[in-house]
Amino acid sequence: MLKNYLTITLRNILKNKIYSIINIVGLSVGIAVSILILLFVQNDLTFDSFNKNKDRIYRVITEQKKNNQKDGISVQPLPLGPALVLEYPEIESTVRFFSGTAIIAKGGNKFKEEIKFTDNSIFSVFSYKLLEGDPLTALAQPNSVVLTETAAKKIFGNENPVSKLMEINIGDNKKNYIVTGVVQDVPDNSSIDYNILLPITSRPSYNRELSDWTSFNGSTYIFLSDRAQIDDIENSISAFIEKYFGGYISKSQENGWIDKSQDAFGLRFEALPDVHFSNAKFGMERLGNPFYSYILSIIALIILSIACINFITLSLGKSADRVKEVGVRKVLGANRSKIIKQFWIESFLLTVVSFVVSILIVELLLPAFNLLSGKHFSIGNIISPAFLLILVSLIIFLGFVAGSYPSISLSRFSPMAVFKGKSIIGRGGIFTKSLVVAQFSLAIFLIISSIVVWSQLNYVQTKNLGYNGDQVIVVPVGGRQRNGTKVIDLLKNKLDGNPLIVNIAGTGSTFGLGWSQKLFQYDGKTHETYLYRVDENYIPTLDLKLVEGINFKNGSSMDSSRCVIVNEAFIKNLALKSPGVGKEIPGWKWSDESVDLKIIGVVKNYNFLSLRDKVLPVMLTMSPDWGEYSMMIKISKENIPSTLSSIKKVYEEILPDRPFEFSFLNKDVQKLYDEDVKLGEVVGISSIFAILISCLGLFGLTSLSVSSRTKEVGIRKILGASVNSIVNFISKDFFKLIVLSNIISWPVAWYVADKWLQNFAYRINLNIWIFLVAAGLTLLIVLFTISYHTIKAATANPIDSLRYE
Repeated sequence: MLKNYLTITLRNILKNKIYSIINIVGLSVGIAVSILILLFVQNDLTFDSFNKNKDRIYRVITEQKKNNQKDGISVQPLPLGPALVLEYPEIESTVRFFSGTAIIAKGGNKFKEEIKFTDNSIFSVFSYKLLEGDPLTALAQPNSVVLTETAAKKIFGNENPVSKLMEINIGDNKKNYIVTGVVQDVPDNSSIDYNILLPITSRPSYNRELSDWTSFNGSTYIFLSDRAQIDDIENSISAFIEKYFGGYISKSQENGWIDKSQDAFGLRFEALPDVHFSNAKFGMERLGNPFYSYILSIIALIILSIACINFITLSLGKSADRVKEVGVRKVLGANRSKIIKQFWIESFLLTVVSFVVSILIVELLLPAFNLLSGKHFSIGNIISPAFLLILVSLIIFLGFVAGSYPSISLSRFSPMAVFKGKSIIGRGGIFTKSLVVAQFSLAIFLIISSIVVWSQLNYVQTKNLGYNGDQVIVVPVGGRQRNGTKVIDLLKNKLDGNPLIVNIAGTGSTFGLGWSQKLFQYDGKTHETYLYRVDENYIPTLDLKLVEGINFKNGSSMDSSRCVIVNEAFIKNLALKSPGVGKEIPGWKWSDESVDLKIIGVVKNYNFLSLRDKVLPVMLTMSPDWGEYSMMIKISKENIPSTLSSIKKVYEEILPDRPFEFSFLNKDVQKLYDEDVKLGEVVGISSIFAILISCLGLFGLTSLSVSSRTKEVGIRKILGASVNSIVNFISKDFFKLIVLSNIISWPVAWYVADKWLQNFAYRINLNIWIFLVAAGLTLLIVLFTISYHTIKAATANPIDSLRYE
């Protein structure tokens, strides 16, 4: 019996090649796109799940309250981890991570690498696979280093690096390290990322910070014993805080950095699986935004729904041609259950074929998708038990749903009714029309969403930010405080006179690449400001507008630790009356000594952060207590390669131990929107696939609709109907459905777009043109899709139409 079902199924598929191909292509593309998106979402939602002991690992978070607002801080003092192990027997060990950069020298080549200083216990707590070396002693010695596979290949090529020496320059400290291990590349879904691991004891400031409970600059993780409960530790943590943080709390409250209340400072423990979506500040881990995972999940569901609706709609449309077949089979003795089984088997077979094709499409699209997502997915990721279970369930669901309605509807008719022609279903019914409306509503929603996302991205990338970053390159110089300033002065002197260099400024950090914040007291309240160490060329290089006062001037009283320039937001935040110039901020602390700052200038507000945030208070200073680590060089538009080459030559003369690197300031700022750009690309590509799948279904439905009205077209032509009128009467039903789809999708798209735009302090307006463009685009695509069949029917010979069966 099964053989008979399969034979009839294959016969029907081959008989209706066009509709079978449309069904398979539409469904397979929908499944393939959904698989790719769900791979990313699964990766995002399963961060750190590869760690066997993930349920016993916690990150320590300090909670500090200021102005009655509590913030979680993810960086901790160096001695915190060992103190917790000492005080709590249920904590087996601790792993600390401190980030840094180093210059690696090997075989005459120099390059900069991100490094992590960590404890020797890392490999016994986290499930990072050590390929070479002993996990118990790999980082036990101060001069040991562990490399990932990628880093080992980059530095040593195909040689086995274990036991070999490599020169590492950290800050101004250069020494040789011995490679004691090679670790497998960090998984894409690891919150902690690294290429080079060094012992925490080799950190330059290790000895100085060993007993310092006031420097918060590294992540601390604890590893609980097998049966320990984190609640027991949290319930008794107040005594620990008083013992170790008492001095810090008193000093912070005295200086106004935190509120004077009992709950102004606390410790909590964050489970490792929660780290990726944590809202704690200043983390060095890979963080994600759950909002994007939800959005991508919805997009995958929409694409899959469109593909499923397409599959079901075509199955319904084509089932109308098989009414007589069902009648004949019933006359020959087939019961209702056998007919239902036949339709289900056909649906399951088409679904299985579509699934196989979708895997081939996934394999084809994976390189491009990995480039877009920044991941390293392979076809092997789909073979995981959880993912396979989802896919098998999907096949069963699609096959069942697609075959249910046609089979149940057709099987219930009596043979007599069938042969009298009273049982036609599928093509023009309310259910079929509803599916078409649902399908295009979803597609239009994606089109509107993609227009909104790209319009907002274009807005943030073209908005006047209050400064001119064109042709400004950023060149890091490293060094510490005065050393960095000294190097920048040397570079300025060497580059002075180059006609292709417009200006050179020194700064502590640049937009998109870092920032510093500082708390201070003014008028009895705690205030916070962003702080940038700059020189006298900073304002003219960025073309900032001074609305009050004067600029810094090197070698005069205007470059002292007391003189600062602030922005308009700073003046407003402190409620200073205009003019702000000349106002003082008493009791400011650069280090241990207090000074009274004097405002010598006020610059017009400029967006030094992303446009997600309003312009916040900022202070510019030339204080030598804050170092300069980067140059901003404004260059001419003429002969840029030659200019960069001359800068590189001078740089390598003065800093022979550092590799020359640079970036364009505007590019650094645009990186702040990388997540949004990726979202826009995913939504845009999804919209294209959604429309493609929808149009495939519409193409098939139009063909079925035209074929069922062939004789009607012939009669109309004989009675004098023009080609235009025939095209119009065939097309109008489809256009009505598309108009209805727009009416349904517009409010939903507006609501979702408005919610997303609320993430930005500066945003576009949701103008009606966005929705009209989406509607017009959809109508044009639909017109193009159905034009082939409608024009063909309208221009056909009416005699042939009347003879059509």
